[in-house]
Amino acid sequence: MAFLTIAVPTYNRADNLELLLRTLVAELGELGNEVHIVVADNASTDRTPAVIAEFAKAWPELTAVRQTINRGLDENFYSCFEAAQSTYFWLIGDDDLPKAGVIAKLLQVLREHQPDLVSLGSEWVPMIKGASQGKAVRALVPHAVDRLEFAREVNVWMTFISGMVINRDLFIAHHPLSSIRQGMGTYLIQMGWIFPVLAAGERFVVLRETCVLATSGNTGGYRLMTVFGVNFPKIARSILGEKSPEAQAIIQRTLFGFLPGLAWNAKRGTIGNFLKEDAWPELRTSLGQYPIFWLILFPIMRWPRPIALLWYVGARILAKVLRWIGLR
Repeated sequence: MAFLTIAVPTYNRADNLELLLRTLVAELGELGNEVHIVVADNASTDRTPAVIAEFAKAWPELTAVRQTINRGLDENFYSCFEAAQSTYFWLIGDDDLPKAGVIAKLLQVLREHQPDLVSLGSEWVPMIKGASQGKAVRALVPHAVDRLEFAREVNVWMTFISGMVINRDLFIAHHPLSSIRQGMGTYLIQMGWIFPVLAAGERFVVLRETCVLATSGNTGGYRLMTVFGVNFPKIARSILGEKSPEAQAIIQRTLFGFLPGLAWNAKRGTIGNFLKEDAWPELRTSLGQYPIFWLILFPIMRWPRPIALLWYVGARILAKVLRWIGLR
């Protein structure tokens, strides 16, 4: 049985998928059967099926899952987790790419440290040309942290699928697969396995090197503020506990360092391919208990644009200062 599953959910991105699979096969050439590849095709209408079939011949440890109809993002992510056959599980976006040499180095970290949850550093670029793009990763330096430190440092970036590796065996030992399905429709179904492992795990590792290249501005189709300002806090409180320090740290850091940028972009109409929304009533219910919501997010969302801009710039400066002195 493989030690690590690398799973790729995909839909109509044949060129991206081809680059990713070509990179994976090249990187895994000397690793034997340690790594199992899963590709879940969400009923693509382009040449994706042909790309998958070609690479299945080159890599026997590849499992192809083909949806008969487009079942949505969450269902396709779930099928990746369901098809995994290994101790560790790494979900990678079809438009992202592990840096050259990272997979072998990651396997070494997993074997030596046996972490339950790993956060991988990432770099966002407009276009990915290959695994050697940018600064070379010469070594991975594992930073062992406790549960609360992990929640504080990674917080909302636990939602970035390509940046998280989990001990799947630990999840299976404590939860039925069906428990994940509670997150269907949230666009965050992956938190159904990440948060339980955060809650049950004992060993947490942060890799701050740039392990993953991520394509910026290449997603959309959902309501940003609803997903990250309403769904994400709800899932964190539900799985980690309403008053748990970890849930509170994750929500407050998301509220302070992530949502203001989303709110400002929505106010000026620069949300890319994401859906327009009026999330204010739900946000007030979800986050109104936090003073930061009223001190920072409320002015950006509800005040006139010139004043909101000043507030947003001030909030960014304050966030950087607090991060620099280690308070947040």
